[in-house]
Amino acid sequence: MSCRAISAWLLGILFFLSTGLCLADDETRVMLGEPSAATKDWMPGDVPVTDGLDAVKPAITSAPNGDLYLAAEELGSGWIHVYQSTNGGHTWERLVGFRSDDESRNPSIAYGEHSNGEKWVYVAYESVVTADDTRRVRVLRFNPVTTAWDVVVVDGPFIMSRLSDEVHPQIITDFVDRGDGYYPNVTYAKFEIDYYPVFSSRSTDRGVSWSTPLNVTGGSENTSWATRPAIAYGLSGLFITFVKPGWNGYALSNQIWVTKSSDYGGTFATPVQFTATPNNVHPAIAAAHGTNSVVFAFTQDWGAGSNKNVVYFSSTDGGTVWHSGALNWTIDDESSIDLAVSNSGGYFHAAYKHQDFAGPPYIDEIWYMSASVAAPTVWSSAMVVNEGNTASATYPRPTITVNPANPVEEEAAIAWTDYRAPYPPHHVYFDSAGLPLFADGFESGDTTAWSSSVP
Repeated sequence: MSCRAISAWLLGILFFLSTGLCLADDETRVMLGEPSAATKDWMPGDVPVTDGLDAVKPAITSAPNGDLYLAAEELGSGWIHVYQSTNGGHTWERLVGFRSDDESRNPSIAYGEHSNGEKWVYVAYESVVTADDTRRVRVLRFNPVTTAWDVVVVDGPFIMSRLSDEVHPQIITDFVDRGDGYYPNVTYAKFEIDYYPVFSSRSTDRGVSWSTPLNVTGGSENTSWATRPAIAYGLSGLFITFVKPGWNGYALSNQIWVTKSSDYGGTFATPVQFTATPNNVHPAIAAAHGTNSVVFAFTQDWGAGSNKNVVYFSSTDGGTVWHSGALNWTIDDESSIDLAVSNSGGYFHAAYKHQDFAGPPYIDEIWYMSASVAAPTVWSSAMVVNEGNTASATYPRPTITVNPANPVEEEAAIAWTDYRAPYPPHHVYFDSAGLPLFADGFESGDTTAWSSSVP
C-alpha cells in the first residue's frame, strides 16, 4: 500500500483539505478523516452527521463503550464515508472515506474488538467497474484507534442482470455473544443465470479472509430482482431472512423466508416460508442476547390503491413457535423497517418510515417502537423521531442500533436520510432519546418528540 499527501480532492465539491490519500492496488482509495463541520444542530433536536455531502443510505453500529459508528454513501462521487461519535451522537467526526473501483455504494456496518486491544469497524459494500458493469462484494475493516485498514473481496467479479440492479450486502458480528472468538458474517443477493440467490460468507480470523460464499436460498427459485437480505446473531443462533417467491393460495408472489445456522454460519437449515399474502418485501431481523427471543419484520404491500404496513413475527424459544402481528396498522404507509436489540436482555427496537398522503403538505416521518425481549408481542406506542416532515421518500429506510452506555430505555440510536435545507438535497441526521440538552443552547435529541405517542 502506498500513500501520498494531497491538498485537495474533488468529490463533486472540494473537500477533505490537507489530508492523506492511500491507494491499495489501484482498486480502493482511502482518505483519512478530518473533524466534521457539523458539530451543532441545524435545527433544534435532530443532529446532522454528514458534513455538506449529498449523503444517503446510512448504516449505524456501536461499540461496548457507547461509541457510535455510521457509514453513508455519497451520491455522485462513488465514495462511502464513515463517521464516529464518542459522546452519544451529539457531535460526529469523519473517520475515513473510501472508494473501490469506479463506485462504492450500499454500505452496511458492524463492530468487533479483541482483548488484545484490536478494534475493527467493518463496512460491507458493493463496488462497480463501470466499463463492463462488473460487481464485487467487499468488506473494508478500519481500526478507529490506529487508523489501520484493509479491504477484502468476498465475492466477484460478477455481472448483474440489469444495469439498474444493485447488491445490498449486510454485515454483522457475533461479538456481543462470543467475545474474542467472534466471526463477522455477511449476506447478499446476486444474479446467477436466471435468478437472484442469497449468499452468506463468514470470516474466522476477524476479517482477514472470508469463506467461499454459500448459497442459502434453499432452491433455484428466487425473485426477479436483487433482494436485500437481513442477518442477525443472538443466543439462538445466526438468522438470515430474505424475499423469495412463495405460494400465497392462488399464485406465486414475494414472500418472506427465514433460514438459521447453528454453527456460526458454517451451514444453514432449509429456509421456511412465513408469509402468504400478496407482496412482502424489505425484511429486517434481530436476535436477542442472553435469551432465545427473535423478531423479524417486513413491509406488507397490498398494491396500487391500497397501503403498506409493517408486519412482524416473534419467537421466544429460538424459532420453534412464532407469533405475528402488525406494528402499526393505519391508513397511511408504514415501510422500510430496521431492527436492533439490547446487548443483554432489555428491548427490541424498531425504526421505520411513515408517510401520510393526506396532504399537501405530505408527512414523511421516522417512527420508533419497542418491545421487551421477554414479551415481543407487546409493542409500545409509536413515537416520532425526526423534526419536520422531511425524511427522504427516495431513500426511506432508517438505521437503528443500541448505545450500551445508556440505560435500556434510552439506548435506541437512529439515523436516516433527510431532505431539508441547506442543500445539497440529502443529508444524514441522527437522534436518540438519550441525548441531553447541551450548554451550547442546542438540543441534541428531540426528547419531546420521542416522548410523544403518535395519535
